[in-house]
This record gives sequence, C-alpha cells and structure tokens, in this order.
Amino acid sequence: MADVTEFERAVLVAFQYAGASTTDQQAQTIKLQAESFCNAVKSQADGWRAELQLFEHSEHEQVKFYALQALQEALTGGVADDISVAVRVELLAWLQSHVAYVETKAPYLKTKLAVVITLLIKRDYPDRWPTAFTELLALLPQGASIVEMYFRILLAINEEIVEFDAQRTQQEAAHNMRIKDAMREGSCMRESFDAIARVLVNAEGSDVMRQLSTSALETLKRYISWVDIGLVVNDTIWPLIIKLLRESETFRCPAANCVFEVIDKGMTPEKKLAMLQQLQILEMLAALPIREDDEFAEEIGEVINSVGLELVTCMDAFRHTNRSDLLQASGTMLCQLMPLVWELFAHESKDVSEEVFEIVNTVGGALLRTETQAVGKPQSEAEVFRPSEYIPQILHGIYRQTRFPEDSDSDAAEFEEYRRSLYTIFLNIVRQRPHDTLAFLTNLAQNLPGQFAEIDPRDLES
Repeated sequence: MADVTEFERAVLVAFQYAGASTTDQQAQTIKLQAESFCNAVKSQADGWRAELQLFEHSEHEQVKFYALQALQEALTGGVADDISVAVRVELLAWLQSHVAYVETKAPYLKTKLAVVITLLIKRDYPDRWPTAFTELLALLPQGASIVEMYFRILLAINEEIVEFDAQRTQQEAAHNMRIKDAMREGSCMRESFDAIARVLVNAEGSDVMRQLSTSALETLKRYISWVDIGLVVNDTIWPLIIKLLRESETFRCPAANCVFEVIDKGMTPEKKLAMLQQLQILEMLAALPIREDDEFAEEIGEVINSVGLELVTCMDAFRHTNRSDLLQASGTMLCQLMPLVWELFAHESKDVSEEVFEIVNTVGGALLRTETQAVGKPQSEAEVFRPSEYIPQILHGIYRQTRFPEDSDSDAAEFEEYRRSLYTIFLNIVRQRPHDTLAFLTNLAQNLPGQFAEIDPRDLES
C-alpha cells in the first residue's frame, strides 16, 4: 500500500498546480507527475485502504474531500463485500470519534461524506447491512452535528435511491425499490421522523436549532411523497408544521412546502377528501397571514392551487361513481376555497397570481365548458360548484394581471407569456358566456373616470 504521507503530498501538489498555465511546462510536468501518482494509488487493489487512511489522517479539507471522492468512485465501480464492510466500519467509527470536527467543517465535505455512506447503504441494505439505520440512529444523541449529518444522509438517499432517474437500468431501479420497501416496512422511517419532530419542536431556540430545522424541513419535504402518510399526519409532526406556518417568519415557507407535499400525495379520491376534511385544510389556509409577505403568499398559493385541483379530481371521480354525498362534499369545499383563489389571482405580484393559475384555468376552462354544455339538462343537487358563478372574479383577476407592471425592471417576456395564458381563459369565457363577459366589461367601463386624462394608462390598455 502507498505511503499516506506521499499520497497526501501528491494530492496537495495536484491541487496547487490545477490552475497552472498550459504554457508553463515545468508546472505542467509537476502537475502530471502528481496526478499520475494519485491515479496509480487509486488503481491498486488496496487503493481503497490508502484512500480511507488519507481521509482519516489528513488535516486538509481538500485532501479529505479528494479521498472521499476516490472512495465514491471505488464504490460506484464495485468492490468486494469485505472491502465494503471495512469502509463502513471505519467511516462510522471516524464519525463517532470526530463529532467536533464534523460540527465545524465545510458543508461540501459533510455532503460528500453523506454520499459515500449512502452508496454503502445502497450496496448492502437490507441484505448485507440490515442494521444500517439502527447504527446511524444510535449516533444521534452525540449532538446536533451528527443529527445534521444524518439529515444529509437521508437527503443523499433520496437523491441516489428514491428519485426517478431515466439513466438507471431496470435492475438498478428494482434494487432501489427493494431498499425503499425495506425502509418503509422497518422502523427506521418512524424513528427518523421522530428525530425531525425533536428538532422542530424547538426550531427557533438557537442558531444551531435554526440550522438543524432547515435541514429537518428539507428532509421532511423530500420524504412525504413516498412514506406512510401517518408519519406526517399525526398528533406530533402535523401540529409542528402548522405552528411554523402560523408563527415563524423563518420557517413558514419551508413548512408550506411540506403541506404541499401532503396535499399532493397520491391516494384514492375517498382518502384524499377524508384527509382534507380531517386536516381542516380550508380553515387553516384562511387563517394564514398571506398578506404580509409576497414570498409566503407564493408558497401558500401553490398549496391552494393543489387543494383546488385535488378537489376537482375528487369531484370527477365521485361523479363517475355516482357518489352524490361525496360529490357534494368536495364541491362544497371547492366553493369555500374560491375566495382564497380569487384573492391571490388578483394579487399585485404576478408571481403570486401565477401560483393559482392552474385552478383558475380549470374553473374558467374545462369546468365552465362542461357546465355550459349541460344547460337544459337535469342537474343533480350534488352539483353545488357552478363555475359560471365565478366569472366576475375570473375576469377581474385577468384585468388586474394584464395591466402592465409599474416596475420597468420587470421581465417583459415573462409578463407577455402570462398575459397570453390569461387571454386564453378570457376567450373561452367570451365563447361560453358572452353576455356575462359583456356585463363585466360594461360595469368596468362605467367605473372608469369620466376624463381620459384621469385614467391610468395601464387600466385603459388592459
């Protein structure tokens, strides 16, 4: 095995001369020699051991990062079972004995360490390393830095194993699915969410807790879509999310992202409606301070849009299965949601308005056409949501959003694109309900000042 000191020196030299001019022959020669030495070590049968020792013993962050990158490449390329065991034992032992180091060092180094541990999990869990999460969770009491490292590992697992990647082979995709199933079936996800809850309960207690809570909410957001919904919608996690939504200026936007993931989670229409009712989602949304902050209004707009689209999906399903009770319940909820939709659709910020465009487009497009085509036909009493009743609100929002912005620095191309999308809704309403459109325009014109000079040119043009 190569001498670790020489290996470290070669890595440092390679970094030192990485940006050397191509015309500096001496520098290029030194750089080539250093890189050749490093590559020779990596290509040896026991190169992994040299890389592991380099990571453990070097005091230079960039060298540690290089060593982890080399280990990542080795694991990706494939190693024997005994090598995998040796690497994971060494890394977990190092993590346990270097808590203070982990706490103070650069995020990029901690992220790379998380990736390497993730690759070990991907290779050996659950068959060859069934205790992977048990061992990692056992380290959490050692301090906030280890908890944060665990969240980094969970995020790396989500990226490397959970998220869809078209470049993965069918065999790799099947292997990843086995890992996900094992994580869902075991206790590791419940214990991981318990760890998240312990952080969020004191989210703003200190700078350390704020940093941890940022990682906790990001982890929560990534995992909601594929774990048991009961891990989130319960008496522990859900109240913490809602508390942050209502009270924390720091965390209300990431908390809103978590709420969106809950609403967007796949389930049957019956279960989705029951969940929305159980969570009292409409009452919760109506009580939020969305007028205080445009960024928060954007995030809540995404949630409101998702709730609306989910309710429309529920209504379609219940209509086809003749579930009049559930059709009426979902329609009633959609009616109750609409005031929030119209408030955000007519918002001063285009970015906020765009967040609810999909549900507005659905109401002013497909649903309105369906209602118009059904005129004269018998209507079920369960059809409580009538899109035509909201034509004035839709047209008002379109009028507000098609006005040229006061800010000359606004992106003109984005504004024009949104304007075209809004005019598509407008033209559909004109075709379906010309008299309602004319009534709105007449009322709008009557409310303009009598003298053209007194009219805001943006209002007149719109």
